[in-house]
Amino acid sequence: MHRDGYDEIAQILSGSATITGEDGTVVELKVDSTIVTPEGWRGTWVVHEPIRKMFVIRRFKK
Repeated sequence: MHRDGYDEIAQILSGSATITGEDGTVVELKVDSTIVTPEGWRGTWVVHEPIRKMFVIRRFKK
């Protein structure tokens, strides 16, 4: 996944996943986790249980 032109802020409502950034940073997501993936972020998601999330997208004008 690659974030191009926007940030995403999300809170996990249900489910679980592991995300790994291109730099090797690993984050375990579960219910009530909050994550910010900034513009330019690259990485992968491994979904262990289906995810429901509430999120906000902030787009950048180019």
